[in-house]
Formats: sequence, structure tokens, C-alpha cells
Amino acid sequence: MWSLGILALLALLAGQYVLSIRGQLAQTPAVRPWLQQLCRIRGCTLPPLRALNRIELLSRNVFTHPNIPHALMLTATIDNTAPFPQPYPLLEISFSNLQGKLVAIGRFKPAQYLPSNINPALPMPPNTPIEISVSFRDPGPQAISYEFSFH
Repeated sequence: MWSLGILALLALLAGQYVLSIRGQLAQTPAVRPWLQQLCRIRGCTLPPLRALNRIELLSRNVFTHPNIPHALMLTATIDNTAPFPQPYPLLEISFSNLQGKLVAIGRFKPAQYLPSNINPALPMPPNTPIEISVSFRDPGPQAISYEFSFH
């Protein structure tokens, strides 16, 4: 009887562990259907699929803002090349000096860079290039290179 009780408690513990890391496991295509069934039973929800490495920066341009002094403007085109919709990413722009040392960094939420006709709460559709733009303070003459990343 003790053995059956211990096995039942171990199964319960394993189930609780799987539920606690379901967000990470849900990103694995082979595991996701099992988690969806488990969440139907438990009444939980899974986070949306996310593949930041499948969001591509097709074009980009950083230039002096035409209307705001001491500001830069970024215009770019991004595309979700994943076969599924996914949340819009956080956009990060980092500026470095001649020695490669980071001198400024900017992080922008989807609501800050998406055009007004796109709802940032809806997922980014696959294979649909999207024009984005954002303005930010000029980091100064020491910033000679920049790099984009998605988070």
C-alpha cells in the first residue's frame, strides 16, 4: 500500500513540475499537443508559440529625425518567417563606440514601433512584411555603430 501511495505522489509531483515549466515546454512542437490536452483537463492556458530567430529584419534605416532636434528615427521592415503567428517582439537597438563599447541602448515595445493600424496585442502574422518606425534620442557622436535584436 505504501508503494502505491509513493508512486501516486511521485506522479502528482511530476505533473506539478510539468505544469510549472509548461511555458518552456510549450515551445517544443513534439510536446505541445500533450500539454494542450493536460491544460484542457487542468483548465490552464499555454503561452503562444514563439520563435524570435524566425523574425527577420528585411531592411533598416537610422537617420536624423526631420522634425525633432537631437533625435534619430528608425524605419525598418520586419517579417515573421515562422509558419505560425507569434507575439510581436521587443525591439532593442544598441549603439557602440569605436572600441566596440556599448554607449547607449534603447528597448521598444510593439506599441511604440508598430503603425497605428496594427494592434500590438494581436499576433504577428507569418510571411507578412511589416513597416515599423520609432524615434529616440540621439546617443551622440561617440555612437558609431548600431545593432538590432529582438527579445
